[in-house]
Amino acid sequence: MTYILGSSQTDFARAWSREGLDISDMMRASVLDALEDAQVDPSQVGSIHVGNAFGEMQREQAHLGAMVAQVVPELWGVPAMRHEGACASASLAVLTAMAEIEAGRYDCVLVVGAEEFKNTRGDIASVNQ
Repeated sequence: MTYILGSSQTDFARAWSREGLDISDMMRASVLDALEDAQVDPSQVGSIHVGNAFGEMQREQAHLGAMVAQVVPELWGVPAMRHEGACASASLAVLTAMAEIEAGRYDCVLVVGAEEFKNTRGDIASVNQ
């Protein structure tokens, strides 16, 4: 059986770029809040799964799996991967994490969903539609 121990969500209305922040800052905030909500120490995390559909096209950032350990150094060395499946990217990350738990590979897995659209210039956004 698989349980969701904690969660976090950043404010959709917040203009992160106006504060000089970006997707890495959003990830750090949500990961730390989720770990706190779950009362899980980073050392308990067996693997990391990041669901992201448009980081590569919209932000020129595709290496989001490894970014989690960059923004939360306590997770350095934990296996991590990014899942891309358009609007189902986060669902794929959850399903893969569940499969690892059900297979007995890990007891605790971190799943992150991250997208950043507000900062995309109109000319770039229109090319990718």
